[in-house]
Amino acid sequence: MRQNLTPQVLLETRVPIFPGGWHPQKALLLLERFSEQAGNDIYLWADRGQPEPVLATPSSEGYVDLSRDGGWLAYTSDESGRPEIYVKRFPGQERGTRISTGGGSEPRWSHDGKRLFFWETGDAANPEGSRRTRLMVVDAQFEPSFRVTPPRELFQGRFVSAANAASTLYDASPVADRFVMLEPVEQRGGRRLNVVLNWTEELRRLVPAN
Repeated sequence: MRQNLTPQVLLETRVPIFPGGWHPQKALLLLERFSEQAGNDIYLWADRGQPEPVLATPSSEGYVDLSRDGGWLAYTSDESGRPEIYVKRFPGQERGTRISTGGGSEPRWSHDGKRLFFWETGDAANPEGSRRTRLMVVDAQFEPSFRVTPPRELFQGRFVSAANAASTLYDASPVADRFVMLEPVEQRGGRRLNVVLNWTEELRRLVPAN
């Protein structure tokens, strides 16, 4: 069946916005909207409407991910003074529950909705955007009230993080504990720049006028 693949304008804005993810069951799009006063805030966009704030605080919030049933929102916030992972009911006005204990970024729900993954960041990112990170996980329980287990490490390594990007740069597979992520390519011996002198003479030699 032929589909209409013509791009359509969904929203126009004067400030930078970044898509954070679609609601799994409704035509709702979460957005990260830049604010000069506070960094990023989280907004919700419904079809043909204007974005409405979900989290617009003096802190900077971003890297959102909705649970597979659309009922729980995981996000990163620096309200404690450094980026940490929080979870709150969606929709809802209550404050988020802090999940991470040693800093955190880029939360991702498992496909069964029972676990939440996130990066615990180590040293600062190097010029290639990678950093030493630990992938952490918590088990989540939603009834009779929301609670999680203490974070535990799954593995660690040097991967390309979202420090210089607007969206999460890894994802969890529906099958067991498998993940897709970016690993930096090691540059050995430094980068090389080739300079060609008198290139016009070489061009005349290779491509004669006649």
